[in-house]
Amino acid sequence: MTSGQAVGMQPTYWYVDVAAVRIQTWLGRTARLRFRRGGSYRLAKATSQKEIHELITSAAASPAKSGLPIGLEWNPEAGEISGVAPLRFPDDGSDEDVARERARTAALLVAEHIRSNLPACPLTATWGRGASYVEAYATDMEIRVRSGDILLDFAGDVDELVLARACQGCRQARVIWKELPIIEKHEDPLSMDLCPDCASRFALAGRSKATVIGRLPASQRDLAQALNSLLMKDPLAKDQVDLFPSDFSELAARGDSREGDAATHLALIMADGNGIGALMKEWLTERRGAAKDDPSTLVPKNKVVSSLDWATKQAIVESTRTTFREWVERHRESGDANQDDPAPPVLVHVAGGDDLLLSVPAAHAWTFARHLAGSFERACTAHHAHVEDLKSAELERESTSVPGPVTNPLRLAFGADRPPTLSIGMVFHHSSHPFADVVEKAEAQLGHAKGSTDVVTDEATKASSSVTPENEGLSVSDATIAFHDLTADGERPPQREPSRVPVSGHIGLQRRPVTVKWLNSQGGALDALASTSRSHRSMLTGLLRECREGKEGAAETLGRRVADLEDPGIAKALMTAPASTSENLATEPDLRNHLRLCLDIARWWPEPPKVVAP
Repeated sequence: MTSGQAVGMQPTYWYVDVAAVRIQTWLGRTARLRFRRGGSYRLAKATSQKEIHELITSAAASPAKSGLPIGLEWNPEAGEISGVAPLRFPDDGSDEDVARERARTAALLVAEHIRSNLPACPLTATWGRGASYVEAYATDMEIRVRSGDILLDFAGDVDELVLARACQGCRQARVIWKELPIIEKHEDPLSMDLCPDCASRFALAGRSKATVIGRLPASQRDLAQALNSLLMKDPLAKDQVDLFPSDFSELAARGDSREGDAATHLALIMADGNGIGALMKEWLTERRGAAKDDPSTLVPKNKVVSSLDWATKQAIVESTRTTFREWVERHRESGDANQDDPAPPVLVHVAGGDDLLLSVPAAHAWTFARHLAGSFERACTAHHAHVEDLKSAELERESTSVPGPVTNPLRLAFGADRPPTLSIGMVFHHSSHPFADVVEKAEAQLGHAKGSTDVVTDEATKASSSVTPENEGLSVSDATIAFHDLTADGERPPQREPSRVPVSGHIGLQRRPVTVKWLNSQGGALDALASTSRSHRSMLTGLLRECREGKEGAAETLGRRVADLEDPGIAKALMTAPASTSENLATEPDLRNHLRLCLDIARWWPEPPKVVAP
């Protein structure tokens, strides 16, 4: 009898996750969107269940791979998530050092496979033991990661000093493939000199603009089919193509534009789940895997992780449908779409687990982000979850009225009253701005949004950093958005004015994140502000900037200008803040900070439809 196979006990496994890390940064190392799409496709393919199963089968039959653990297999409990190759093998009770060596051999096998396809992609391999993957992930694997007990940490091949000719795809590595034929628009080069990583991306990105969905890896295929199902009657038809935009200029052109503006601006949205690990740990340690509302019901552990991936993708589909409702309905009414019909302007870069990265036109970003946060929560608490099949139908809004037993593993495990939520980092940028820089700034804003969920509970810094109408009472259960507008803000987000009562550490803090609840509750005021004169908003923003810089008399001038304008949109924005009278602008830095925040949001807030008199 062994520790892993005791009589009357559930067998335990050693779990190994070989995962790409910093995927968004790695994808953004090349300036060409086609290469980024190719990298995403190649990574999904290299970590797909099909390729990993074939790799293990082939290696197990080779005498040279004798160090592989017996029973090594693709982990069926983890689901198929792009960029992650989950493995497991039975715990036979061997010494932990022996198990570690076996696990490391398995991790190296998969890592070398991924590196042979994408040598610059950063990888890490974590491991742990448990009776289920969810249990191991939330306990043993987390403990090992915190203590530094990981199997490998590969930064990716990078040439620190490129003495030879630099790759024309990324400019970060030396050329290996010279004059590789490129089939693109007539004004682009006919050939390029590429490094191995970019050449591998292009091998799959060099496909036609209209991608045949059936050829995509499973982790990408289900989302592409679900998005297409918004527009057509039979999204599973043979040789069905991806109808959504495939480049930034096309994406920007399909979006709305403000009067006097060209359709050239986009928003990159990066989102990540809040407190998922903590929810899983509570479910496993305190309730021992039982449903929150029914201790007698055990939740199917092998479905929890795949359900989270489903919820993320379902949220994208639902947000696309609700944000671009008129667009979708027009397609549905006209019959099946074809590749010449323009689909809604949504471009998904990464979607797996509770992580996502996507682009939409700037004028649609606030609407999409708010729908995304709400759709994710509804997907996590829906009565039923079609995990094996993404549905395009609207998510249940009154889930308690749905008949029949609950089948959504996430709702069973976590309950309906405490759903997982998203933090969102959003960057507005010109479509020609270097994508790698936009990704880096979106990552910084995501960190700012996630960090804010902790600051409000820190009594030492509460007065200086977080207690405002925008995020008062902020907790993990609130979806939060932090944003940066590269055109209006410049390379760095604007700084807040220090409060009237100086507090150590307050100066230098950037614009506060906002909760989606606050955005939804103040939608009327933001609608009014977005509809007000652009010249008024620009003038006030300039004066607020002078206030932040400490220019003498700027605050008094601001107060007088607001009073003189008598602009209803500005008045409504001020009414959403404490001490909301225009005279207080001269003496209340927090009120000025609030007005600046509202003006910054209003720049890309959707303008309400104009009422035409009969």
